[in-house]
Amino acid sequence: MKNDMGTLSEMNADDKAVKKQELRVTAGKKRDALCESEHKNRSLRIVDNIMSMREWKDSGVIYTYVSMGKEPYTNDLIETAVKEGKKVCVPRIFGKEMRFISITSAADLHPGTWGIMEPDDPGIYENIPGFVIVPGIVFGEDFVRVGYGAGYYDRFFEGHAPGDGWFLAAIGYEFQVYPSLPAEEFDVYMDAVVTEERVLRRNQK
Repeated sequence: MKNDMGTLSEMNADDKAVKKQELRVTAGKKRDALCESEHKNRSLRIVDNIMSMREWKDSGVIYTYVSMGKEPYTNDLIETAVKEGKKVCVPRIFGKEMRFISITSAADLHPGTWGIMEPDDPGIYENIPGFVIVPGIVFGEDFVRVGYGAGYYDRFFEGHAPGDGWFLAAIGYEFQVYPSLPAEEFDVYMDAVVTEERVLRRNQK
């Protein structure tokens, strides 16, 4: 997929912020226009690609967002991970902070911040390395991710580096992927980008 973003290195911080917002709007409209059957079909193919990854198979701890609207559907991943005996952790928002809480079923979730399904707050939060399914609105083949602008994942994974035990897999539809994206200092790079068509790894082995 081609884009017309020009030379990213020539962009200043304000230009990058404007471009990111333009991309959010464009990709968001296209994603939200998916009919239900296409949303389901593409989501199932993404789920299959995720579960075929060696990192998924090898990890005993899964961190995942809870999908809403036309985001790639994650409930199947949650239920499959639970059946496989993995610890499943989902985010709950506390002001400007995101914390992960372990659950035993999607039935443990209730409407929370912005209507997103969240677990109750047990006062115990998970922070051990694992396989992380990361949401977003636009993704780069350079492993830059553009989220919704709140910065929760960037703050949570600040300082993350390949090989530290965390594996960050951003998931989205193929039309949300660009060759490259404007990166800012606070952006956390993904270890993989997974769509219904392919799995891209930052460090190929």
